[in-house]
Amino acid sequence: MLKKTLAFTLILALFCVYLAPSAWAQSVSDRDALDTSASVKGLGPTDRLPAELRPQGMIYKGIAFLPSLGLETVYNDNIYATKDDTVSDFITRFKPSLVLKKLYDGHSVGAGISGNIERFASERSENKEDMNAFVQGELIANTRWSFPFELNYDQKARPRIDPTRNQSPEEPATISTTSANLGVTHTFNRLIVKLLGRYKDKSFDDGISAQTGNPILYSAQDYSTAGGLLGLEYVFLRGRNSQRPEHSIYLNIAQDKQTYDTANTTLSDGSVVKSNSINQSILAGFKTSYKGIIFANIGAGIIRRDFDESELDTLQNLDLEADIAYSMTPKTTWRFNAQREMDQDSDFARGFLRSTYTLGLDYELYHNLYLQNELEYMTLNFEDQDSFDREDYTARMNLQYFLNPSWQAGAGVDYKTRKSDNELSEFDRLMIMLRLTKFF
Repeated sequence: MLKKTLAFTLILALFCVYLAPSAWAQSVSDRDALDTSASVKGLGPTDRLPAELRPQGMIYKGIAFLPSLGLETVYNDNIYATKDDTVSDFITRFKPSLVLKKLYDGHSVGAGISGNIERFASERSENKEDMNAFVQGELIANTRWSFPFELNYDQKARPRIDPTRNQSPEEPATISTTSANLGVTHTFNRLIVKLLGRYKDKSFDDGISAQTGNPILYSAQDYSTAGGLLGLEYVFLRGRNSQRPEHSIYLNIAQDKQTYDTANTTLSDGSVVKSNSINQSILAGFKTSYKGIIFANIGAGIIRRDFDESELDTLQNLDLEADIAYSMTPKTTWRFNAQREMDQDSDFARGFLRSTYTLGLDYELYHNLYLQNELEYMTLNFEDQDSFDREDYTARMNLQYFLNPSWQAGAGVDYKTRKSDNELSEFDRLMIMLRLTKFF
């Protein structure tokens, strides 16, 4: 696995250099500049940060680098997320990261790699190594044609709080995801049309049940998806003092074929089926950046999953996406996020619906000291068994201190409680974190 990771990282770095051969002399402190998603930006703590406190990165042969190394100490009072017989431990996290970026004649190319190495003081079987690597950017042909692209690899340990019936593995099980997106965008005056092809491959390591000692066949849900998205966006007139449109409406239509490598689950009648399906979604909404005070992306629609197997009924639910930031004062920002997605678990043939709603408050206590508070409500609805539906309530508080462009420090508290019709699925967990990050 280590050889594969190193090889993938080298390929990403070479790909980035190859696509962007010219010099670039801008700062790379804003990592959001590498993000080609439609998320709301502009009102977070790092956006308010004075220029003299922003990490500057390094320039070498026209490529901008932002390397960093983070160190966290975490106290977790319930590392196995259990209702009774809880186990607490201290965790040390090492978080190396490297982000690269290049701009050339309007083109933008970025690449990055990051890791999360966790070491437990007592429960050493819980030690884990996560990593992520990506290349993404946009090639600009002219004022009307552009070509966004993204390649991503993610490897992480399955979280203990992931929904299963009542089984959790003795040791962390790994989830690996490889995804690629390639698209074309054409602008017709106010109308923007995007075609995006996408592919994802997801694989799961098996585990041994801590409760029964029997194998847990997570690999039964290994799957790949291939499909595409058609996006239409109509842009209204720009603001009087802005070159950017203040408002737009959009429509996204997507379809993917999801294919499982092996038989996915055994039904109550003893038959073994795959959860192969056609996944479709239609999402309509609007975006606004009203007077630099309100940034929003709000959409609603339908998500649908049609299974190949007649034994599995079609799923259809309301889709929802909301990302809102409101600058109430120059130092205070309210944030709201809502989203829904269909997810899969080896215990449930048709998967489950995850709905997440987050309300946040960012406050600038001082020019280099920021307070972030969040309340999150998440529901997990299982189509195969109602008694396993769950609700998570989470409260987070984070204090972030920017000492200078090279050093950042922080502290945080995270409390989560899960409620369920099945009492064995319930738990409470408190986490306290201290962190220090060095930018080079």
